[in-house]
Amino acid sequence: MTDEQKTQERPVSWEEVAYSNTIQNEALIRLLVAKGVMSREEFLREAQKVHEEYLEQQKREQEG
Repeated sequence: MTDEQKTQERPVSWEEVAYSNTIQNEALIRLLVAKGVMSREEFLREAQKVHEEYLEQQKREQEG
């Protein structure tokens, strides 16, 4: 059994998943900013927009 197979069989906690996602997102953002695809400010504005859209969706689901 390879190390990769052992890793795939081990149960993963939600905390580990969240941490992994956070690290991957940060790495992607850094690369996009470094390559000039977007600025950090553009990212932050878009993240805020997505957050607000998510909150509105949650509100609509709770009301209806």
